[in-house]
Amino acid sequence: MQISEPPNAGTDGLVEVCSNASPFQLINSLGGSPALNGLWYRPNGTPHSGIFTPGTDVGGAYKYRVSGNSGCPADSSFVTVIQTKL
Repeated sequence: MQISEPPNAGTDGLVEVCSNASPFQLINSLGGSPALNGLWYRPNGTPHSGIFTPGTDVGGAYKYRVSGNSGCPADSSFVTVIQTKL
């Protein structure tokens, strides 16, 4: 019998940025040790690259989803981005 590790999307995170800040990877704002093979979604549910560009992207909760494997369900976490306009 082979035992598979369940998917790990890390733990929810929060980041505050100014609208003139440099782009950054959302995964760096998750806690724990998230798998690197997940997909990102915007607050409206559409796909996102995972690189947040202040002043272009909107603030809100960005979902990170790692697919399930070997009978284990998918796992998701969120990064909430609070963006301050300058």
